[in-house]
Amino acid sequence: SDMRLGWCVGKNSEWYMPVIRDIILKIAGKNDIKPENMLFFGSSGGGFSAVILSTLIKKSQVMVNNPQLFLKNYEETHFNRMIQSCFDNQDLDSILDEYGYRFDVVEVFKRENHMPHMIYLINSNSKTDINDQLLPFINRLDSFSEFDDQLDLLLYHTEGGHQGVYDSDRTITLLKNHFKEYKLTTRETLKVKKELLKIANTRSYRMAYFLHRFNHEFLKGKNGERKDFLRWLANKLVGKKSGLEYKHNPLLGLVYKYF
Repeated sequence: SDMRLGWCVGKNSEWYMPVIRDIILKIAGKNDIKPENMLFFGSSGGGFSAVILSTLIKKSQVMVNNPQLFLKNYEETHFNRMIQSCFDNQDLDSILDEYGYRFDVVEVFKRENHMPHMIYLINSNSKTDINDQLLPFINRLDSFSEFDDQLDLLLYHTEGGHQGVYDSDRTITLLKNHFKEYKLTTRETLKVKKELLKIANTRSYRMAYFLHRFNHEFLKGKNGERKDFLRWLANKLVGKKSGLEYKHNPLLGLVYKYF
């Protein structure tokens, strides 16, 4: 009764997302609406549901604003209440082992062997959305073999943190144009680049990035990856720039690739 956010996770073995997909497809079919003409939209918890539905309805697209993509990374109170309400008499480890994909969009991508074209709007002034959702998402996409330019990232800056959504008029324009006509102006492009670099240079991001590389390259990586890590670390210690910084840094990689 205390659950206020459920993400359409379902009840025990029944996952609600496929049920919702089937309802949408039935209504769409009666109205001659093809999946390629479907655009899902949502923010916060609704953003999570929108991404999952677009993944299940192949050829559709999705636009999200400050979404949750990894439910375990969101507020612990909401997650725990969802677990208690949606699963009966099961411990968390068992739930995660059997149903963990329901809480993680990348696991659903892998399960469906598909990632939809995704327009991701995110407030650079929301530390929780940047650190707990966007950065893990970028890192995790590396493990999805079918990832190939399906992600368009639009960073903006406004007050309100997670609640600070993108300007409503601009959002409506994006939705109406189905993203085909929307182009960043030079000024907007420079602003996005500036925000990316600003985030990449924060102490919290640099520490998270270092720990990620240390764990995946030095501790768990192969000999070549360990050597890359040690060369990168040696260059950092003497203040020398190298291509390895862009190769392994998700935010600087975006700057290098698109700006």
